[in-house]
Amino acid sequence: MLAFCALFALSSAARVNEHAFPGCKGGSVHLRGEYKVASQLLVEEHCIVHGEDAVILLEKSLHFLGNVSFLGRFRFIGVGHREGQDRCVDVEGHAFFEDAEAKFVHCGSLATEDGGGLYVERSLGFRRSNVSFQHCQAEVGGALALGGNLSVDDSQLQFHHCRASEGAGVYVYGSMSVLQSAVSFEHCEATEGGGAGIMNRNGSIFAGPGAHLSFRSCSAHIGAGIYVFSRGQLFQSAGTMTFTDCTARRAEGGAIFAREIVQGPDARMDLLRCSAPHAAGGGIHGILVLLAGVATFEQMSATYGGAIRVEKSLILKGNISIRSATAAATGGAILSRKVFLKGGEIRMRHTSALEQGGAISANFLNLYEGEMHLQDTYSPHSGAIACHNRMRQLGGRLSISNASAEYAGGIATAWMLLEAGQIHISDVVSRGVYSLGGAFTIEKGAVLGEHAELIIENAFSGGGGGAIAARLFICRGNLTVRNAEAFGAGGGVYVKEMFRRDRKFHLQSTETAPSATTARLATDLISKWRNGTRTATLLTPNLLLLWGKTSFQSCRAQWGGAIFSAGDVRLATAASFVDCTTRDVRSGAAIHARRLESSVDLLVANCTSPEGGVIITTFAVDLPSADFVNTTAPQVVSYNFTAEKLRFTGGSNGVMLMAHHRQLGEVSCDNGLEGHVDDFKTECRPCRMGYFQLRGAPHITNTTVFGHECVKAPKGSMHLPNGLRIRPGYMVDQSNVSVSLHCPNQMACPGGNITSSGWTPMCREGYAGLGCTECNYSTHGRAVNDPFDCTFCAEQRSVQLLQWARFVLQHSVLFAVSASGVIFSGQESYKSTILTNQLMSYVTVSVPVICTVSNSQSFHMLTDGVQAVVEALSLPVDIANSGSGEGQSVQCLLGYVGISKTLYNADILVLVLAICLLLCLARSVDFCSAIVVTANCYLPRLCFAFGRHLVCYRLEMEKKGGALHCGFGEDASVSRPVALALAVTAFTLGCGSWMTLIHLRRLIPSPGISYLISPYTEECTMWEVSVLARKMLIMFTTAVYPSTLNPAMQMEWISVILLTALIATLRKAPYVSKDWNLTEEILLALSLLMVITTSCFHANETYWARDDRTQNVTMLGILTLAVGPAMVMSLRITVELIREVLEMFSENAETEGEKGQ
Repeated sequence: MLAFCALFALSSAARVNEHAFPGCKGGSVHLRGEYKVASQLLVEEHCIVHGEDAVILLEKSLHFLGNVSFLGRFRFIGVGHREGQDRCVDVEGHAFFEDAEAKFVHCGSLATEDGGGLYVERSLGFRRSNVSFQHCQAEVGGALALGGNLSVDDSQLQFHHCRASEGAGVYVYGSMSVLQSAVSFEHCEATEGGGAGIMNRNGSIFAGPGAHLSFRSCSAHIGAGIYVFSRGQLFQSAGTMTFTDCTARRAEGGAIFAREIVQGPDARMDLLRCSAPHAAGGGIHGILVLLAGVATFEQMSATYGGAIRVEKSLILKGNISIRSATAAATGGAILSRKVFLKGGEIRMRHTSALEQGGAISANFLNLYEGEMHLQDTYSPHSGAIACHNRMRQLGGRLSISNASAEYAGGIATAWMLLEAGQIHISDVVSRGVYSLGGAFTIEKGAVLGEHAELIIENAFSGGGGGAIAARLFICRGNLTVRNAEAFGAGGGVYVKEMFRRDRKFHLQSTETAPSATTARLATDLISKWRNGTRTATLLTPNLLLLWGKTSFQSCRAQWGGAIFSAGDVRLATAASFVDCTTRDVRSGAAIHARRLESSVDLLVANCTSPEGGVIITTFAVDLPSADFVNTTAPQVVSYNFTAEKLRFTGGSNGVMLMAHHRQLGEVSCDNGLEGHVDDFKTECRPCRMGYFQLRGAPHITNTTVFGHECVKAPKGSMHLPNGLRIRPGYMVDQSNVSVSLHCPNQMACPGGNITSSGWTPMCREGYAGLGCTECNYSTHGRAVNDPFDCTFCAEQRSVQLLQWARFVLQHSVLFAVSASGVIFSGQESYKSTILTNQLMSYVTVSVPVICTVSNSQSFHMLTDGVQAVVEALSLPVDIANSGSGEGQSVQCLLGYVGISKTLYNADILVLVLAICLLLCLARSVDFCSAIVVTANCYLPRLCFAFGRHLVCYRLEMEKKGGALHCGFGEDASVSRPVALALAVTAFTLGCGSWMTLIHLRRLIPSPGISYLISPYTEECTMWEVSVLARKMLIMFTTAVYPSTLNPAMQMEWISVILLTALIATLRKAPYVSKDWNLTEEILLALSLLMVITTSCFHANETYWARDDRTQNVTMLGILTLAVGPAMVMSLRITVELIREVLEMFSENAETEGEKGQ
């Protein structure tokens, strides 16, 4: 504007150079320089005006009575225009600009009748021209007015700050076409009428290829950018249109107002911040609108139809985007009588309306193909779409997300016909207390065709119908409802007559019945049910007919978690109800209806209701087949109940079917329940407290119950949700599940589970039989130290050979050491023999103590590494024990060579080895010495072997009738008296043979006899017999009372034996050496302390307030007592042996020297 003012001042200053307009002689005129028209100048003939930077100052108009053409560069400047005919250029004929560059500045005034800058009576054309109008004004056509047609071809037109009552930029009475041209309007204003940019009075506007129309900051009473007044149309076949900050102040069409608006597929239309604050159509207003290209609407607002208002039909075929559109009343984005989606992709986001239709409000909504996406929409009624009559979809896809309303959160319609295509609605909310339908509110009825799919997720209603509320709902396609909730009834679907309290938002449907297509489809569906009965059933209210695949997941409500119907519910294909719940007591977690009929399988899973009630009907339930998984009882409550096959699994409170009349073909319940039938119900109920049933699922047919009843649960068992847990140390036999069997070896029984799906192993790996007292001889064998302990047998051949070698070498070395002590017993220097005998007596006590500790729970709670260290430290004790411990299973050795794994075969193996060693020693020394050595090494072992067959145990308490079990399965053929006789014989032969040899010591000179008497005083010559008896009694005690069965009794008897030996040793001092007596006394005292500590450890093991730290410290002390003295004695024996060998070599050398002399 400053430039124009400076130009005007410059022209005023140079008036000396002004020329009068020369007229048009000869049909043409050439202009150069500056000209002035002080009074109206008439040019009568046709004229061609050539300009070369011509400046024309116009106090009055330049009036051409004929046709005129402008070529070159011009500048028309209006000066002081005030009257009705004051304008810059007036053409009575046709006007044409070709290869021209012209500017119209300050032309006309609001008093000018029409065309403040240029008025053309007939047609006007621009070709390869650049023409601008600045600050032009008129009553009509502030910059340009013409009575004919306007053609713009390969040109540029600019309109800046133009004003008029109507048509502030262009007022054209005929048609207007724009091709390969740019036309822009900025800050133009129509004060009383329409068309701040363009007003078309009686024709059409055509924008073709290459057309670029731009409207910025334009305002008008109606149609701020483009206003087509007559029956013409706005046809944009190609090119672009841009509308920014355009406002229709009082009426419709914030950007465009036209009867028909047609956009071609190659066209683009962008609207930004356009509004009609007091009327409809913040962007577009029309009677018929077709959008087939690209159109974007952002930040639009109006009273009705925030972006688009169409009085009749809106056809969408292109890519349409509407963002941030609001309506003060209805139709946040679109308000139209009919809406057709026939292709393309429609996206609406952040749209809202203050009354209804947060995105779309229409009487009829028809979707044929393409996609429509609505997101983040809001309205008090119908948060996304309000369809007053019928919504119909024949294809394509409709998706709605994040829609909210006080009533009808997603879509509200009178009739809905979904013949094909997909509708996906998610995250919708209807907050009102009396609202119905979080996603769909259908006042009259809905029909879904065979090829249709409806998916609803995350829907909520403050009243009824978390997902769908309808008077009539017929579905032949696929219906999926996930995570839907209603504060009232029908978390998924609500079917009932609608009585609305908010009549303000009532959908004024003009159809009392559905269209012909809807009626035909519904009639076809109902005829399948009723074999062609009258079609009046269509108008039956409260009917829910599900013919297609149906799925309800995570639906919640006060009544009818998935479905609530005041009438009938009929299912004709697979239907599933998963994770559906209700809040009220017995209110139908899955279905609450008058009647339920189904002709297909029904799946109900994880559906719960307070005090049960999964399916509730007031009249009847008819099910051919149904599966109930993890549901609350009663599962069905009705007056009449008919079913062919019902399967129930899971559920915390059993199964209950309540109906006055019941016809049940087969009812199959879960394992763990018992069947029951009375006059009011059929049930599979949980067992009463202390009882259980896991021997098979009950089956019920009408009044007949097949299956097992509840039995008493075993003592000490713990009830699980689906079975029993047997505590550690006990087991249950399948032949009598009510009896809890105590395992002699508690570590062999980890405690198993008895569930409806089966039994877990009652015995640890390698154990078998009642009480887990047998070994799985295919992989394990009985340990030597304890018959109730099973040891894994090696599978690799090399390991088997090593175990055999260890067994033979261990026995041979121990026998050789004992034999050497006997052979050289006459020499005083061989004190190591005495120490060895004392060590063997000590480890006879250490071995059962270590076994008792190893079988405790505290030991098994240690890490594997700590257990390995303890076992390694116990190895010297195991090696030194000549009585029982070989550290491995002799039964496994027998299995390696194919011999039966029995205790007697193991005893025979040891006996054969002993006899072989006895014969070898008898041949090399003498028979008496062989008897002494063999008795010392193997008689305790034989007493232990025979004592194992005297073991008796109970698997049940004696007062409860528990029988006494003696011996083991593989050795049951040998009776206890025989085993006892063998043990007594071994004891008698051992002690008797030694006593006999001692009495005959003067008659039989033998090293063996010398071994028996040489360490002791003359008064205690029989003392070694007491030592042998002590070892045999201890081994016999550990055999009869194994540490796994009765460690307390074992420790008690061993302590008695040790206490007796200690008292006798203290009184007699049997050894000739005080050092030996002291060593014996210390070892006996340590043994007694070790046994007493082990007894305390075992007592504290079963104490309820046991402390793991205390037990671990005690266990460490016991292991120290068991291993420490044995290692010290082994070191002393080694030192004595070395000294004695050196003395032997020294004596031999002296003897040879004397012989040489």
